[in-house]
Amino acid sequence: LAAGLAAALLVVNGVSSMRRLSIVVGLFASSAIVVAALAALEYAAVPGVLAFLTAFRERVWVVGGHVRATGTLQYPTIASMYFEIAFALAAGAYLSAVDRVRPAAALLAFAASVIIAEGIVVTLTRAGLVTMAATLVALAYWRRARQGFDRGVAGLAALAVAAVLLVATSASAESVLLRLTTE
Repeated sequence: LAAGLAAALLVVNGVSSMRRLSIVVGLFASSAIVVAALAALEYAAVPGVLAFLTAFRERVWVVGGHVRATGTLQYPTIASMYFEIAFALAAGAYLSAVDRVRPAAALLAFAASVIIAEGIVVTLTRAGLVTMAATLVALAYWRRARQGFDRGVAGLAALAVAAVLLVATSASAESVLLRLTTE
C-alpha cells in the first residue's frame, strides 16, 4: 500500500501539465501494446514467445483447454487489470485527439485501444471484459451528454464493435461461456 501511495504521489507531482500527461499516457499505452501483443502471441501458442515468457512467470495458465494469457505478467488477472487501465487511458487519448482534430493521433490511439482490448480478451478474465464494456459505456454516455452524438461517440461505438469482434474471433465461444458461468 505504501509503495502504491508513493507512486501515486510521484505521478501527481511529476505530471504537472497536459504535455506531461500526454507523455505518461503514451508511454503507458505503448508498454501495454507490447505486453498485449506478447499475450496474443502466447494465446496463439507461438513457441518462441512461450519460451521467452518463461522468464516472467512460473507456468502457463489454462482454463477449458485454452490458455489464459499473461504476457510478461505473472497471472492472467494481473495482466487484465494492467490492460484495463491502459485501455481506459488509450480510449481517453482517442477522445482527446478527436477534440484536438488530430486524425493521425486519433487513429493511433484507436489502434492502441484495439490491441490492448485483444490483451484483455486473451486473458479470459471476466472482470476485464466487464470493465472494458463499462469503460466504453461510461465514456460514450459522458461524451454524448456533454457534446451530443459526435465523432468521439461514433469512434467509441466503433471501438465497442471491434471489442465484440475480438471476443468472437480470439477466444472460442466455449471458453468465454465457461469463464462467464463458472468460478
